[in-house]
Amino acid sequence: MGCNNLRKALIITLALLCSIILALPVLAGQGDGSGGGKNQPLALVSSSPADGQKDIALPVEIKMTFSKNVVYMTVRDNNSKCFAMYSQDGKQVPIEVIMADDQIEFDKRQDIVVKPLQELQAGTTYMLKVAPQLESKSGVNLGKETTLSFTTAGAATAAVDPAASTSKDADANAAKGSTSDSSEQKAPDSKLTARGEQGQLTEQVAESNVSDSSQIPEQDTESATGDLSSEPNQGETPDGDHENSNKGLNTGIIIAIIIIAASLAYAIYRKKGKQ
Repeated sequence: MGCNNLRKALIITLALLCSIILALPVLAGQGDGSGGGKNQPLALVSSSPADGQKDIALPVEIKMTFSKNVVYMTVRDNNSKCFAMYSQDGKQVPIEVIMADDQIEFDKRQDIVVKPLQELQAGTTYMLKVAPQLESKSGVNLGKETTLSFTTAGAATAAVDPAASTSKDADANAAKGSTSDSSEQKAPDSKLTARGEQGQLTEQVAESNVSDSSQIPEQDTESATGDLSSEPNQGETPDGDHENSNKGLNTGIIIAIIIIAASLAYAIYRKKGKQ
């Protein structure tokens, strides 16, 4: 009796264990390691930042959690190409898609992190798009494009339109060119005016010289006459000095001759008196 009861207990226990083993994949939904059965759809479960969230502090990395394993080695390369990020003006932002190794970090098999490779602007809305081709380990696709948008914290900086700045520069250059052209035009005009004034002054001087030239011959004649009349007076002074000097020389010679003759006479007289 006791052996029969023990046998029944073992059979019941084995039956319960088999039931539990068979029910575990259904209860946990992870029998194939894909994060869910093949009949379950692949979907975005959560994200940080959340869709539509504002005042996100910079820098930011977008972490997304899906309902299945999306980092398995057979779908890894395909899934890394299913993400694209854009700014509110439509410009694409370069990104890096980070996925863990599910063989080492099994708890991160459903997580994908997107990291912007350029500095995001403050007060700007960004959109992250996930392509429908995103695939789970079990071969289930996302099936539709999923978008996630968020707005960074701070005040937005005013964007500079290159075309507008170029047109402004062109207008400024045109204004400078017109100013320089007008100044260049004024410069020749001023030069012409100055030359005209100089020509008028030259003509006036020439007329004044012509009008004064009628009086110049009379004055020149008078001055010439005066010069001619004064030349003899100037010549008389040197001739008179020369004659005076000659008279003095002659007087000296005469005196010397008289002295010599007296001396000779006195000598002859003395000589005769001794004889």
